[in-house]
Amino acid sequence: MEVCQILLSRSDLDSAEAMRDVGSVLSSALQQGLLPVVNGNDTTDPKAELDNDQIAVAVAVAAEASRLTFLTNIRAVYGDDQMQHRISKLTPEEARALRITAAGEGRGGMRAKLNAAARAAYCGVECIIGSARDADVVARSLSPRARMGTVVRAAAPRLTPGERWVGGIAYPMGTIGINREAERSLRAGSTLFLSGVKRVDGEFEAGSVVELVDVRHPERLIGRGSVSMSSAVLRLLRALTTDEVADVLSILFRLRHAPALRGSDADGSPGRQASLLDPEQFADVGDLTRRGSQAARQAHAELSAATAERVRVLTDALLQAQPRPCSAILADGSFLAGKVSQESPARRAVRDMHAIHRDSLVVFRGA
Repeated sequence: MEVCQILLSRSDLDSAEAMRDVGSVLSSALQQGLLPVVNGNDTTDPKAELDNDQIAVAVAVAAEASRLTFLTNIRAVYGDDQMQHRISKLTPEEARALRITAAGEGRGGMRAKLNAAARAAYCGVECIIGSARDADVVARSLSPRARMGTVVRAAAPRLTPGERWVGGIAYPMGTIGINREAERSLRAGSTLFLSGVKRVDGEFEAGSVVELVDVRHPERLIGRGSVSMSSAVLRLLRALTTDEVADVLSILFRLRHAPALRGSDADGSPGRQASLLDPEQFADVGDLTRRGSQAARQAHAELSAATAERVRVLTDALLQAQPRPCSAILADGSFLAGKVSQESPARRAVRDMHAIHRDSLVVFRGA
């Protein structure tokens, strides 16, 4: 059989449209009787940000494959350093949680393969991890009755066409830990409110795809989605109620635009900002500090320590990612005086802020 080589770069997985183009190339090659061999393009991605395990999952999901085989230099996944205890089957959660202490933890190693296999399994693709040295390994891996390697069982039916890019193809830029209450809300068809975000890992911008995990058990992958704001903003607003978010945004924009930070005071040092964070003078600060939640205390502490440059970065990121509530706050103008009006247009706009874009959210049914 004649073969062809297809090289994928990070940009080829950056959108559903780009991945559809990759799918067209694969289909065209198969229609012409060619066997595609797909690899990461080390020329265009010199930092090797995209490994072949991730590419394998992306191609399998895009191609609606029912099975994906990872071939390596050992026969299976083992539960001990001496490789005496062979593990025949794993759930996706078990694959993500399994501790690998032997060699092969790095890029392309067993940890990478377990993570990739779990990701594919959440998307409805059963995976096998086995040895490339075994006789007839490819043919045998196609049989569901074959006793070989380690099988990571599919956790749910294969994803619908509209869910494939976010759910299984896009490369995740970070992780958001949510609580069980937020998970129940997501499974009931709701979106992810900021109050349900308990932990933010990684650095990412608005629009990036992130994974949603159980904050207490991060091996439990709940879903994926495109974030509506950057990691810096999410860390500031995480776990806050709607009213607390409104207070924080009011304070943040006052730190950016109040006259006390202009002219000779533009260095924005904590000492210069102290008067703008006086709970006796500004109702939004008093409201935030009276609530007493850990998230509110952390947000207040971050605002108190923020430099003028940090305030600028946060407000610019918010204006770009959340123009509606930010515009409402700026147009209302009451943030300069620190007023807290429950019925103001700004407060109503803040109530519609979510951590994940509604139309991008994919919740894994079998998780």
